[in-house]
Amino acid sequence: MDIDFSIGSIPAKLTRGWFWGGMKIETPDESHWVQHPLHPLTHFSVGLTDKWTGTVVGQTVTVEKRRRLWLAGARPQNIKVFVGGALVAEKQGY
Repeated sequence: MDIDFSIGSIPAKLTRGWFWGGMKIETPDESHWVQHPLHPLTHFSVGLTDKWTGTVVGQTVTVEKRRRLWLAGARPQNIKVFVGGALVAEKQGY
């Protein structure tokens, strides 16, 4: 799943691999892992909401992933991207 958004005037893309679950934010100059595919908490988590906050291009970027209770890995997940506290992108999918 790919989500295109912008951080100020800089284009950015959040990419999530459906099979390994890794998520990465990429800009023309930087690349940041949100969830690394080799990290155990990428695959095993008890919470239904995961949040990552970091600095990308000098701005605070928050990625929020919500999943459903039953068969969470087999159902679409809702991902929201916030830049500076404002919602800039939202997508549901695998």
